[in-house]
Amino acid sequence: MAIRWRNQRPQPPTPSQSLVPVPNLGIPDRTHRGGAALGLTLERARKRLGISSDTVCRELWLTDRELNQYESGLRIPPATVVERLAEFYGLELEQLQAGTPSRFNPAANDGESDRLWMGWTPVELETVGPENAARLRAVAQAVRFMRGLSERDPIVVRGDEVHVMAKVLDVYAADLAHDISDWFALDQSDAEELVAKLRYASDTIKRRPPALEGD
Repeated sequence: MAIRWRNQRPQPPTPSQSLVPVPNLGIPDRTHRGGAALGLTLERARKRLGISSDTVCRELWLTDRELNQYESGLRIPPATVVERLAEFYGLELEQLQAGTPSRFNPAANDGESDRLWMGWTPVELETVGPENAARLRAVAQAVRFMRGLSERDPIVVRGDEVHVMAKVLDVYAADLAHDISDWFALDQSDAEELVAKLRYASDTIKRRPPALEGD
């Protein structure tokens, strides 16, 4: 019977058995390499919607390896997969074109259609109504959907969002801070601070001279 020594060290491989050394590919940060902008957009869209990678793979018939490579920027998905991902995440196809900057549209107000964009999520103001409480509720729902937040998570309002909210709210309403506190899950002091920012943004908009035609 052969005796195996516990402390016997394995013999180094002969030259013919040596492993091929892994080359140093010099892969830069993924925000600068090919496909990274698309991959970063895919990852952000999935995480902001609160969707697990397992769910995406199961629903779109992808493997974990494929989705990981798409999100890491190591591989650009085929056009058919891009279309399925865009539909699944609720994105426009233009946002998932290779080379498109990996940032979402800033908050904006489309005056012609009375539509408020919170990132890629629209709020149809004409169907919501003019009341502050109703509009704040709709904005809160859109932001929570986009960022994958629960109803109890406080909403941190970004600078571009403050600007567009100031356009569509009655910023001097007496109960504005109370409504913000309710729908954005903020304490009273944070709600009052946001009201101050909204009023400042509104006053700045009103003081701005109208743009000349052709500008």
